[in-house]
Amino acid sequence: MRPSDKPWPMGLLISIENDPELYQYTPGSDFCIVVKDLPVLLLEVMNSDRDRVDERRMILQASCVVRLGNALLKDKSPKFVLKAIYVDEGYNAVEHTFYQREVGLHSPGKTVNFLAYCWMTRS
Repeated sequence: MRPSDKPWPMGLLISIENDPELYQYTPGSDFCIVVKDLPVLLLEVMNSDRDRVDERRMILQASCVVRLGNALLKDKSPKFVLKAIYVDEGYNAVEHTFYQREVGLHSPGKTVNFLAYCWMTRS
């Protein structure tokens, strides 16, 4: 378990369209359970955030972790699953399950590409 004062054991390199610079970002959350250097459970509790920015950040971070987790699996099949929970202003918990679909199993839909590169760091 990682309390909120510790960053995740990984970092992200962010690439912005039409900008040659790569930006470093170390994700964090209010609560995190890490297994084999990858988060498997995230928890965010709303502070004074009326627009739920923390929840949107958690969703983007979780999406990157799932893709990285699947890339690191030895058998190369997308089986990595991450749970994320957001607690809102009314103390309601919103649970998200993140996974990556196998290519070719589903009809094509709208695809959104986030240009983010992950690297692992050891704490």
